[in-house]
Amino acid sequence: MFVSAGLLPQSLQERDTMANEQLTRRDALKLGGLTALAGAGMAAMAGCSSPKSKSAEATESSTGETTILEADGSVSARSHYQWLGSEPEIDESQVTEVVDADVVILGSGHSGTQCARTAAMAGAKVVVLESQTEANQFYYGEDIGTFNSQYVQNMGYGPYDEMEILAQLQRTAAYRLNSELCLNYIRNSGPMADEFIALVQERQPELLTNMNIQQPSTDFWTDKSQPQDMGNYKTYVGTFCMRSEILDEVATGVGAYSTIGDCETLVRQYAEELGAEWYFGTTAVKAIVEDGKVTGAYGKTTDGNYIRFNASKAVVIAMGAFQNNMEMMKEFYRESWELQAKDGVDAFSDPTDESATRDTGMGHKIGCWAGGRMEAGPSASLANVSAPGPFGFAPTLYLNSQGKRFMNEADFNAIAAQVQRQPKGLYCALYGANYEEIVKRGGTNHGGTDFGQETYVAQWKEDMTHVVEAGADGYLVRHGCLTERANMAQTRMYGANDLKTLAGYLGYEGEAVQNFVDSVAAYNELVASGVDTQYGKKSDFLLPIEAPYYAAVDTSVGTGATALTLAGLVTDGNYNVLGDDDEPIEGLYAIGNCCGQRFALTYPGILAGNSMGQAMTNGYVCGKIVGNL
Repeated sequence: MFVSAGLLPQSLQERDTMANEQLTRRDALKLGGLTALAGAGMAAMAGCSSPKSKSAEATESSTGETTILEADGSVSARSHYQWLGSEPEIDESQVTEVVDADVVILGSGHSGTQCARTAAMAGAKVVVLESQTEANQFYYGEDIGTFNSQYVQNMGYGPYDEMEILAQLQRTAAYRLNSELCLNYIRNSGPMADEFIALVQERQPELLTNMNIQQPSTDFWTDKSQPQDMGNYKTYVGTFCMRSEILDEVATGVGAYSTIGDCETLVRQYAEELGAEWYFGTTAVKAIVEDGKVTGAYGKTTDGNYIRFNASKAVVIAMGAFQNNMEMMKEFYRESWELQAKDGVDAFSDPTDESATRDTGMGHKIGCWAGGRMEAGPSASLANVSAPGPFGFAPTLYLNSQGKRFMNEADFNAIAAQVQRQPKGLYCALYGANYEEIVKRGGTNHGGTDFGQETYVAQWKEDMTHVVEAGADGYLVRHGCLTERANMAQTRMYGANDLKTLAGYLGYEGEAVQNFVDSVAAYNELVASGVDTQYGKKSDFLLPIEAPYYAAVDTSVGTGATALTLAGLVTDGNYNVLGDDDEPIEGLYAIGNCCGQRFALTYPGILAGNSMGQAMTNGYVCGKIVGNL
């Protein structure tokens, strides 16, 4: 049984007042050199549902958007969706094969593979539809974020307070999450990981040779039983870094050198030994709904044939995200669309790639056509979740293209929103001679420095000794964060013994150079006072920026993209998809990035890999639920 902790308060309202004062140039930089932009428009909060009868009328608003009315003239949750389109019509005469099963899983990514294993372990007859061919199947990712696994506890970390973790997740998402789904993740990700690692250890232990747990520096974070308190949030140790080898060059593609795909293949093989069957090269296109119950799904093979899959217990949608569907991106990530427009970038303007076989939103569409709906926005995504340089998100000094400080640099949850709202161009992460001490104060969020990988630490320490002498060319310092070094192109460090020279290396010009110098001086005054009266950074992280100076730069501000969407269908705490009436649709479930109310607003900084950790845990738990129906 999975018990909800109950909903937390829906909002926290605070009112602050500040007197207007005359400020000098130095004071303006010290007390807040930027005026925050008003929050961007929230994503449209409409949903979607298969109409009870075919739409009879469509009305066009003054904005040109169409409202699709039901036959009786009413508005449904799906009425405002411009991207949904019509459900495909499939005649039974087109079906060339019929397959009977207890559980039919649509998609074989992380969530679908884990779901197949646990459902098969429960004794269910399982079939899995996967659009990729077996030879070409690829699993995204590298890091698995979990809580309180025995593996990690044996290292001396935790166990952590479950209610504290839940409260942090809810606060980060402004209380838009389903607490039961959150608790499923918090309470079951540890056991999922322990079983996953044990299975790999038994069958192909060499895949774990270079695996490690992401860890903070114990020189600073001495109490391993407690999370790392970053001020506005805490981070936790529990990320399994599935590294195949330690790279010194730029990798191509997320997870390109990760062992996660080989490990998940072992999970699939285990499920197959229990009787589960995979239909590769078969894309789910439609759920079968009979008398209000989902009883199966249609799949289309690569040669154009249709297979009918009957499900006596459940159909589970596990078809990934929708970043390859530009119509959906405009609907659910309007904030990013608008913010980039101010910088002259027409985001999501390219047509959807018709050749894309995954992350096209087809799972979300299937769920909506069957009577479900999408969660209300604003939606979260996995994008802009680190800072430039080999140390990723460390609580040092960040300056925008005008040479001005703009945020509490210890607040990972703020970085995406704050960077998106800066002037177009560049921003930099700036360090001083004591850079190691500030890096040690970083947490275990996504893109945080990993002190659990000792080889990484030794490498970046060595590389940093060459930075100043490299001058304007900078020096490529090997990445100290991610499992692989896919973004080493942004880890070039520049160093100098005076700030104006360093500013020039980074690309600052004109007045921005003097702002750069003044901002460092203003920051050092805050450090000396022991209190950050500008943005409220925790005093533990206030260290002076003194020569020699080091910095890394990101020149893509204003042109950011969404790497992975995290919005999905509304479900209950058992992953059962809900209809417009908030009642479960019998036989229909959604997991992974097809499952909503797991994220909102932003990707939480609580620990690295929590998107993949949630997906795998969704499947792990849901498989047990549907397998025992």
